[in-house]
Amino acid sequence: MNTDYTTVQIVTAQPDDLRELATLFDLYRVFYGYASDLEKASTFIRERLDGGDGLVLLAKVNGHAVGFVQCYAGFSSLECKPSWLLSDLYVLESTRGKGVGSALLAGVRERALKAGCCVVELFTAEGNLPAQHLYEAQGYRRDVEYRHYELFL
Repeated sequence: MNTDYTTVQIVTAQPDDLRELATLFDLYRVFYGYASDLEKASTFIRERLDGGDGLVLLAKVNGHAVGFVQCYAGFSSLECKPSWLLSDLYVLESTRGKGVGSALLAGVRERALKAGCCVVELFTAEGNLPAQHLYEAQGYRRDVEYRHYELFL
């Protein structure tokens, strides 16, 4: 694919984007050590798009999806305002380092501000240094005040 990274287009994913988006989501899951399962990825993404329970943005270059970000709405009880969890961000390996991730994060920021959010939170793997550098370059700060806990069910 011949790409021009000066024209990364950030769009809200639509049902017509399911095939490309599911492929990217499957690659994202593989990146984090899960077995490839395109059917599972497609079902999950279709449910998100159909249910409207999240925001999914696609980065497109020359009409082809090269990355995505997925956010879920929540609330900050202390601020009494909406918040978002940036759950997933993935950029094709061949297009990393060319501004696609930054463009996706800018799209999230713009839409979160319009939605009245007070914070966008995210988690990333301790060893994912390129992602950490990207987030920090975009103004995200590492939380050193609160300890994160999980209860897997």
